[in-house]
Amino acid sequence: MMVSGMVASLAAIMKVHALRHIDSTIYFPLFKLLSPGLAIVIGILWFKESFSSTEWFGMILGLTVPLMLISKAENGRQNNLKLGLIFVVLTAFTSALAAALSKFVIDAGTLVIIGLLYSSLGVFLGTALTIILKQGIRPAFNHIKNDTDTGLVIHATSRAILIAMSFYFILYAYFAGGTLGVVQTIHSLYILIPIVLSVIFYNEHWNLQKAAAIALSILSLMLLG
Repeated sequence: MMVSGMVASLAAIMKVHALRHIDSTIYFPLFKLLSPGLAIVIGILWFKESFSSTEWFGMILGLTVPLMLISKAENGRQNNLKLGLIFVVLTAFTSALAAALSKFVIDAGTLVIIGLLYSSLGVFLGTALTIILKQGIRPAFNHIKNDTDTGLVIHATSRAILIAMSFYFILYAYFAGGTLGVVQTIHSLYILIPIVLSVIFYNEHWNLQKAAAIALSILSLMLLG
């Protein structure tokens, strides 16, 4: 689980880089397509998973929805579309790998709360190692010391608690017998929230295609649920 957490921390870092170059309304749909798609493949090859016709239809519908969100018109709105797409692919691969490692450990009999603990430790170690390799120990320490304030601590702690809760429920889904492909496809539908919020709070681009994609995502979720 520590390895899974370290891989997940790498995915989170790449996500930040991706969002520096492309809008979240492009990043999240593409990530939704690639990461669960890879998880489905890993689930079939590694865990020998099989799905009902309804589950296949729901997953395929969910995976094809992002194709509606990509158009040439989006290119002019991005800082660097090509580089952003590269980071999306890297994020999707590392996220799918982290999910597969988590399921493997839970299937091996590890308690969910223990898995969460070790995964969180892995995320911490992976993030700390990345910062140290990038900045060095002393500059990293000085950066934390000089730039950390109460508001940042509260925000970071709140975010960490919410992420931990989310990951706990994912691990519990594996513990309850959920397949890697279905669990990751359902989890990926959280793009409904950031897409709507990005339009409301950040005035990001909105059109009929994205509204239709949200509707189809909801249908996919109903089929998988």
